[in-house]
Parts: sequence; structure tokens; C-alpha cells
Amino acid sequence: MTQYEQKFRDILAEILQLDQAELDFGIYRIMNQKRKDIEAFLNNRLVPEITKILKAQTSAGTDISAMENEVFSHLAKFFSRYYEGGDFISKRRYKDDAYAIPYSGEEVKLYWANADQYYIKTSEYFKNYSFVLPTSRRKVHFVLRDADTEQNNNKAANNMERRFQLCEEDCIAEEDGELNIFFTYELMPKTTKQDALIKDAEAKIISSFVEGKYADFAELVNEKVPTEKNKERTLLMKHLQDYTAKNNFDYFIHKDLGGFLRRELDFYIKNEVMFLDDLDATHIIEHLAQVKAIKLVGEKIISFLAQLEDFQKKLWLKKKFVVGCDYCITLNRIPRTLYPEIIANDEQRKEWVRLFAIDEIKGDMMTEGYSEPLTEKFLEDNPFLVLDTKFFSAEFKHKLVGSMEKVDEECNGLLINSENFQALELLQEKYREAVKCVYIDPPYNTGKGDFYYKDNFQDSSWLTMMNERLTLAKSYLSSKSVLLMNMDEHEISNSEILASNVLEKNNDLGTIVWDKRNPKGDSKGIAYQHEYILTYAKDAAALAETCKVQRPKRNAELILSKAKQLFSKKSETYTLDDINKDFIKWINSQVGFSGGERAYNSIDENGDVYRAVSMAWPNKKQAPKEYFIPLIHPKTNKPCPVPARGWRNPPQTMRELMDKGQILFGINETTQPTRKYLLRENMYENIPSLVYYGGSDTDMLHNMAIPFDTPKVTDLGKEHIASFTDKRLIKKAKNSRLELLF
Repeated sequence: MTQYEQKFRDILAEILQLDQAELDFGIYRIMNQKRKDIEAFLNNRLVPEITKILKAQTSAGTDISAMENEVFSHLAKFFSRYYEGGDFISKRRYKDDAYAIPYSGEEVKLYWANADQYYIKTSEYFKNYSFVLPTSRRKVHFVLRDADTEQNNNKAANNMERRFQLCEEDCIAEEDGELNIFFTYELMPKTTKQDALIKDAEAKIISSFVEGKYADFAELVNEKVPTEKNKERTLLMKHLQDYTAKNNFDYFIHKDLGGFLRRELDFYIKNEVMFLDDLDATHIIEHLAQVKAIKLVGEKIISFLAQLEDFQKKLWLKKKFVVGCDYCITLNRIPRTLYPEIIANDEQRKEWVRLFAIDEIKGDMMTEGYSEPLTEKFLEDNPFLVLDTKFFSAEFKHKLVGSMEKVDEECNGLLINSENFQALELLQEKYREAVKCVYIDPPYNTGKGDFYYKDNFQDSSWLTMMNERLTLAKSYLSSKSVLLMNMDEHEISNSEILASNVLEKNNDLGTIVWDKRNPKGDSKGIAYQHEYILTYAKDAAALAETCKVQRPKRNAELILSKAKQLFSKKSETYTLDDINKDFIKWINSQVGFSGGERAYNSIDENGDVYRAVSMAWPNKKQAPKEYFIPLIHPKTNKPCPVPARGWRNPPQTMRELMDKGQILFGINETTQPTRKYLLRENMYENIPSLVYYGGSDTDMLHNMAIPFDTPKVTDLGKEHIASFTDKRLIKKAKNSRLELLF
């Protein structure tokens, strides 16, 4: 076997993971079934096929050994280009160290290293890890005795991470001629390194082999599997490293690996094998024979790889089973016949004490106070306590759900605990084009553990993850709907281009800058104190038909309430002038009011709050001649001053405003008239591009015993959802789904 053939075999063994073919979990079970076919091809048919192709294309007596080496060299070079740490990374090569990006004439093209792949973050593998010793053929199992883990990309508690550790007691045992080594997977301080733990494990296992114990498995600790850095690495250490590494591996699945590699192989042959300018007529037949051999053998290997990748893709896209379902429902919706079971459930009582402090409720002549156990009267007197069916039996759930005629219509919210891609896939058909607002707060990709990515693929992994989920979210949006996305400086530039690709640039409603009034203290450069909220419509034109995209004036209701209170005191001794003086004084004393809200500082004879606004032409150039017609003062019958550049509105509009009493005149004709705007008719305002909000909901989550370091402000989210869905105009059906949050 030549060095060229050996190099090619080594690369294929790594790509096809043949060195781990004895593992008994996940995709390796499928690979075990294909193993015989793959190894038969590599061991028995690979070289003969290449030889056969070359001989068939060349004249008799030609020395084909050099040609075979050239074929192996090209195949090794081609396949090694696209393999990195367990994944095919779809970098389209032009030649060595140069890439070709697929381009169809777009004005702007966003592309990244793994754009053609699904981002996969698997949960840890906790099935037994098994392997066969190469000489004795004895089987060894790494068995996890105790483990738990965070689900769906959730992170562990602060300053803690889970590590594999050899069991403290009874860590090794021989049974039926096979060796079992037992591990735990548990939370430890982040300072505890996995490498140190497996070194300790190796030492402890080796010490168990003293005095001839486990002699049949001696090669496990005696056999050397050296690396460049560790020439003394044992076979045991190799498997310990593989075991702990595999259980923490993130990877991708290609969407069309076969098609991609076949196109790349053709491109490779044309650009790096067939150099037309260098073709020698005397050797053209041999050269074409090499090309055919590379093409045919390469395509067979691609078929093996594509079968495995397509199977993984099928598993990933397969809709997942719902493993649990519970309801949170207020007591007023629950039949009284179920109250005895509720009273008997002590776990539910404890939850109510923790969340709602029901143990502080005191009774009186009309209502029942807290007691242990609770009473039916207490439940009746507190009809809006929320029952959680997770504390009850399946039989209770069936009776409860059976008591509701139309469960879907009765439910006014759906909370899903899942990896978000799988959740969106599962619910896609039920809620297709039925959601009016999607509000997402994706990981900001700060590099500080908020997002999992392969080394050197931080941005491209993030883009792959976001592209899939934005595309799925788009299918949920109705034509008159919006998508809002929080982001900070780390990925804002990629977010804007990606969102414009998925939702189309003409549906961009603008970006809101949220000033959090709290500069980042750990910043090495500019101390950012703002984030961004991207806003996109599914169809901007359709949205405009039903939504004005405005927000309620934050203090409008408070202003109207104060005006009503003052106006109710009007009398001969407390005149309208007195009311307005007190009203202006109150307005000016309010700290949180905006300039626009302070401008509503007058109350008219009907008790309406209003502001005066200039009616001057707003543009730099003068208005048309008819916009200079003076208004006549209603008392003096003399013309009033006209703004230097004319009126804002044409004469017809000015007459209509006069008839409606919406123009304010001064005491005499010397004062320029202004427009009267009533607050009750202008309760909403355009959404500004700058929002100032320095609050936090951390305390609220802490009180609810929900550990989360970076909660978004719920009031700000509610305001934006209300603004972009325009609840003044949308008639909500009883079972409509207004918001999708993930």
C-alpha cells in the first residue's frame, strides 16, 4: 500500500468515523449497518476499480502505479477540503485557499460558511459507549450511572458546568466476559477541568488492574495510541477523551450533501485536474483515464456519505413526539365536582403559597380564610387562583379537559418547552399564516456562552441558526402581521441583512434604538448602553390597511384624568382661568412627561385638554399663492397675520377647520391663529426611533423563582406588540393567536 493510498484511507476513515464503528448509540448504529459495505469497498474494491478504470483507458504495458498515486492524491485532497471536526462545511472551493460563492445577480448577497446546513445543538449523549479491544476482541462499556442535563440549549447555573467523573465507589466491574466502567455526569464549578478528571479516572482505572486483576483486558491500559503531543497516550485515555468529547459535540447536517459534493467534484476536476493548456497530446489518454477514475470513485464515496447525511437529516426534520402536556387554568373554569381532589393535593397548595402567598389571606364574615387543608369555600372565594395540572394525575387531567367543550377556544395562550426549531416545525401547519405578531429575543452571540457554536464558526453558526428559524417564523405570519427582533451590537449588521433576505427589504418598517441608560461597565472600547429592535412586516402594504403603526401616548390617560378632576371643581369662584393655571402648574411638575405631552397644557370650556400647534407652511420654499389668504378674526372682523411662507393647508381645509372650531384665535387680530388639537382625539403617536427605558424585570423573575440573568422589560414588549398590531382596529376572534414569542 502506497503512502498516497494510506493517506486517502485515513481521511475516509475519519470522515466516515470508522474508528468508532463499535459505538452503540445514535448515528453509529446506522453506520454499523453500513460498515461492512463501506469496508468491503475500501478493502476489496477500491484499488481494483481504480486499476480497472485506468487499464481500460490506457494502452497495454502502461505503468499505472504513478497514475494510481495521482488519483489517490486528488481524492484525498478533494475530500479533506470539506471535512472539519465531524462536519462537512460547505465552502465552495475555486482552488487552493480560494472559494467560489453562488451568485445569481442579486444587488447584495449575504453568504456564510455553512449556509447550506442545518444548525444542530444536540443534547448530551447518555447511552452506553462501547468498543472492542483490537487484539483480544474483548468488549468494554463506559456506563453512565447517574446524570442529568439542561435541555434545548439552556445553560447551567452560574459558575457551574456539568462534567464526567469516574464513580467514587464500584467504578469498574467484569460481567459475562465484558468490562463495565461506571461514570457520573454532574454539576461542578467551572474551574474543574474535564481533562483533569479523565486523567484522574485513567490513574484510578489503571490502579484497579494491579495484581493481575482484569488480565483479559490488559491491553486497554498497556496499548499505546500516541499523538504528536502525547506519545504515551494509552488506548484507555483515547476512549476516555472520545467519550467525553462526543458527549459534548455540536454539529451540522447538510441539506443536500450529495448534490453539493457532486457539483464540487465536477468543479474540482475542471479547475484542478484538467488543465487544458498543459495537456500533452501524447499523454491525453492517460490524463483522461485519471479524470474518469477520480470521477467514478469520488461519486461512489459521495453516495456513501450522502446516504448517512440524508438519514440524519430525515431524523432531524421528523416531527418530534410531545412527551408531556399540562394546563394552567383558573378555578372559575373548573367544575365544582373536582374541588375535593384539588383540596387533597398538597403540592398544589404549596405552589399557591409560594406564588400567591395564599397563607396570608384572612377570612371575614363573607369569605373563607386560609387553612390546611384548604376548603371548597376558600376555592370558591378565590376563583382566579391558577391551577397547574402538573401536580395532578392523568385521570384528573382527562376529567378536567373532558369538562371543556372546545379546548382550543378556551385556551388563551400556549407555552412550549422545546428546542425552538422543533417546536416551530411541530406547530407549523396548525398556525400557518395565523399569527399577527412574532416577537423574538435570540441569543446575541456575545462569545460569552450565550450561544453554542463550533470553533472559528461563531458568526456563521449563528446565521445558520437564525436563518432556519426566521424562515419558519415567516410561515406563521399572516399578511397583515409583523416580526420584532431584539439585538445588540454583536450581530446587528448580520441581522439586518438576514432579515431583509428572509422578509424582503421593502417590508422593513425601521429599527428602534433602545437606550437602556446603563453603559456596559466591562466594555473595552465604546461603552454601549443601547440595543436594537428590528421591525419587519410580512407585507407592508397589507399591514398599512389595518394598522397605523403607532403607540399610545404613555401619560395621556393620566393627563385626561387630572383635567377631569380639576374641571369638576369649576364654579363662580374657581373659573376656567384658575383651572388652567393649576393644570399648567401640575403639568410642569411631572418628571416623566415628554415634550409632546407637556404641550397639552390647556383645558377648554368643554373640559377637553388641547394644545396649540402652528399652522405655518413646513417646507423651506414658499407655499402656493392661495395659501396666503388671511383668516378673519371672529370678534374684530379684521385679517390676522399670515405665516411668512404661507399656511400649512389649502383654503378649503382652513374653512373646514374654522367650521369645526379647531382654529384658535388670540384676543385680537394681531396674534397669528394656531391649530387646536384635542388630546382625546390624539391618544396615539408615531413610534419614535429612540426609546428610553432603563428598567428591568429581574426582581419580578426572582420573586417568581425563575433564574434568568437577562430578562427583557415586559412593559416595553407589551407596548411594541400593541403598537404594531394596532389593537384599536383588529377585532380579535375568540380563538385568534395574536402573538408568537420565542
